[in-house]
Amino acid sequence: MGYKKIYEEYIGQTVPLDFHVHHMDGNHENNDINNLIAIPKELHEFLHSIRYIISFPIYKELGEAREKLIKQELEYWKIFKDCQHRLFEDS
Repeated sequence: MGYKKIYEEYIGQTVPLDFHVHHMDGNHENNDINNLIAIPKELHEFLHSIRYIISFPIYKELGEAREKLIKQELEYWKIFKDCQHRLFEDS
């Protein structure tokens, strides 16, 4: 089963067309429901562009600062996921 279907089963409805299901830890193989979150399409595209840019070798030289940024992003998603049930209540 695909990760979008896993997420839709979890929330009990389809994800709106203007949302994408995002892997919070960046690992597309990790389809655990605790790693999946629905976010606006535009935000999802922006996040992937940032992740692509910081994957460049020049940014890898930032080392610890880069790793801290990635960990902070994951913490942000955990907080957002705690509130996410409100996104689809009125759908």
